[in-house]
Amino acid sequence: MGEGSDLDGWGHVDQAILSLDDDVFARALDAVARYQRRQDYEEEPEGEHDSRGWWMPAPEEADVKRWARAPNRAFPHAYLVACRSLRHCDALAGADRPTTVLVKYWMRGLVERWGPHAPDPTAYRSALGLQWALDGDAEVQDRTPSVRRRPRL
Repeated sequence: MGEGSDLDGWGHVDQAILSLDDDVFARALDAVARYQRRQDYEEEPEGEHDSRGWWMPAPEEADVKRWARAPNRAFPHAYLVACRSLRHCDALAGADRPTTVLVKYWMRGLVERWGPHAPDPTAYRSALGLQWALDGDAEVQDRTPSVRRRPRL
């Protein structure tokens, strides 16, 4: 990578992002974007309240019933909370958890580096790839950390 990417301590994360296939990156980016929209209440999961007042997910969101806490009188919105989780957004996008966590932390790093003027993640990843190709740093590919490891921040 170029000099600037390693000076700020994010070079290893950038390398891990560049090592992802485009479709894997796109699914993880979709999962993180959906997760953020749901956390900010800009997007609501599909579902409705039943006769007891418990929120129940629609069939396309129903995978959450396999692993989430079942609603009860104390927690009538248990499934709604689970539908806003990163785990559920991973499943909806067809992304795997370690990649989605990597992309989430990388996007957080973009905001830390660029502030409110953070670039589009897909465009920034393409620019990093171009910079990597222009620098001719072939040995960096051998040092790329595994995507299965959580990046150090």
